[in-house]
Amino acid sequence: MHKYLNWNTFERWVSSMKVAVAIISIMTFTMIVATFVESYYGAEFASRLIYKSLPFMLMQFFLFLSVIMALLGRLPFVARLSGFYVIHIGLILIACGSFITYHSGVDGQITLSPNNPNRSIVLPDDILAITNLTTGEKLDLTLPRSVFSSSLGKIYKGIKIDKYLPFSKMSTKWMESKKIYGDNAQLSTSSYLIFNKDFNKNVTLSLHPQSQDYSSTLELGNITLQYLPASFSECLQKESESRLIVFNSVEGTCFTPEQKQLSIGKSKLGNRTIRMEVNGITYIFFPDFSPVPISENFELLNDSPLRILSKKLFETNATVFLFGNKYAVFLDKKWQINDLKLGNTADLPWMGLKLRLLKHSNNLIPVSIPRYILPHPEEGESSNRFENAISFKTDKKTYWLTTSRPEVTIDHGGEQIQFILTKKTLKLPFELVLTKFKMDTNPGTNMPASFESFVRLFTSEGPKRHHIYMNNPLKYQGITFYQSSYFKGRDGEFGSVLSANIDPGRALKYFGSLLLVIGSLIHYYIISKRKKLTRPQNA
Repeated sequence: MHKYLNWNTFERWVSSMKVAVAIISIMTFTMIVATFVESYYGAEFASRLIYKSLPFMLMQFFLFLSVIMALLGRLPFVARLSGFYVIHIGLILIACGSFITYHSGVDGQITLSPNNPNRSIVLPDDILAITNLTTGEKLDLTLPRSVFSSSLGKIYKGIKIDKYLPFSKMSTKWMESKKIYGDNAQLSTSSYLIFNKDFNKNVTLSLHPQSQDYSSTLELGNITLQYLPASFSECLQKESESRLIVFNSVEGTCFTPEQKQLSIGKSKLGNRTIRMEVNGITYIFFPDFSPVPISENFELLNDSPLRILSKKLFETNATVFLFGNKYAVFLDKKWQINDLKLGNTADLPWMGLKLRLLKHSNNLIPVSIPRYILPHPEEGESSNRFENAISFKTDKKTYWLTTSRPEVTIDHGGEQIQFILTKKTLKLPFELVLTKFKMDTNPGTNMPASFESFVRLFTSEGPKRHHIYMNNPLKYQGITFYQSSYFKGRDGEFGSVLSANIDPGRALKYFGSLLLVIGSLIHYYIISKRKKLTRPQNA
């Protein structure tokens, strides 16, 4: 049977038209599927699932091999196949140029804040940077370009690098406390759904000291949610001339300054101040500015169980006080306290909002843990709201790093070890500075019609000014910078995001494309000439 598996048989099979048509058909179908996947799940998901996958690479390789065999199978040279030779040489050059670009090219982004120099191109590859702060040892672990969650199984100094989630979303998990607090209503946690016909959001608020991922206060636009111990609901009904309430979050007690005969003074700027001493510690409050006390050295005492609230501040704003299975709002010039049973819905007096209690506990701790998702927008959410996430374990604890919380330092085996989830970067030999960002919007809307960046390039030859906009990139030292996107900083100023591209195979791809055009013209000319020669002459 070996006579059917010789080189000539292989050459004829690989270079046959049927094989080429089959590969092209499969690739065409794959590209159609990839287009739908990209439009539905985003470019990053499609790249990981299809464009950079091994099966897709193998299809391109076999198509490349088929083109080479088709060319070799028609040697020695025949003049009438000149166009065929030129076209196939062009295809081979395009494939070679694409491979060079894939292997040695760069496709990343550089983010420019106003007047802040940057020389780092951020690449799409995720890495876990491990630094032993005690010994100075450094290790970069490149994470897989997988589309689904994967188990890494790596070990570093007894620490297991466990799971990698390329697409994840934070979810709340309720866990038992490590310490025995009992059924303490002062350490309660509750989850609510706040919604109307245009908006819905799940909210988890906690008073538990071990709940580091969740706070007791949340602002949703113009509405403030304030989560307090259940006993504080009685405090709101206490009337006093100062309209101030002091409460102890550990004991669950509250009182007015008048009840404790505390004097209310005024600072040099005319602001109210209250000084009180508890267990030998002096607390100073500025109730009209902050509920948190300060020390005599003017240091914030964030760990203090004492807080002070001014009713006036909450009565002029849209505030909902939440007490687990109760809630309070200021309506008709008085605080109204209502019961909220599990699963029931209450109407809030603003924008048709409704409030529903989903879960309540006096001893469980809410922990925010990533879970794998497909990066498709859910109802009411913007597109591609996902994060990369990676977990690692010690003997005592599991840690999660995400895009929004990318860094943690732990003490392990007498050493301090730092873990950072980040992207691979490429340092440039020059710096870019954004000096001005310009954006034009469509008439009558805030939708951007175009945006441009004015940048200054700092090189060894001195600074140079460039204007980057659509179809007018910046090219320097083999790197092309395109205008890609923009962002708005905390101070209200706009920054620019530039795509940075290094394409070492571009010349081959351009030359191959030119040969395709020339080969097609030659092929058309030869066919036309043959038709004229074979056309019957009229008698």
